Amino acid sequence: MTRNLGWCDAPDDFHYNRPITLPFKPSHEVLWRDDQAYDIVITTNHNERPRKLGAGSAIFFHLTNGASGTAGCIALSAQHMRLILQRCGRNAVLVI
Repeated sequence: MTRNLGWCDAPDDFHYNRPITLPFKPSHEVLWRDDQAYDIVITTNHNERPRKLGAGSAIFFHLTNGASGTAGCIALSAQHMRLILQRCGRNAVLVI
């Protein structure tokens, strides 16, 4: 993770639902966070190919930030994330 990494969530932009480099003018999410929620983040294939405008952007598998929920992502404690990742191989597939 770097401070200039973001994710485009602007449905009318060519980069919609893709990683982008900041600064970036259209609507986006900054992936560098002070709450460490994205210290480990794995993208899923939600609305990846083909991208459908307005069908939602980025369902991430990431660390919880202590909040009671997410905006559609899957969030785990660092302890549980480590347990899962230790058991996953390079070709593991996340099925939701």
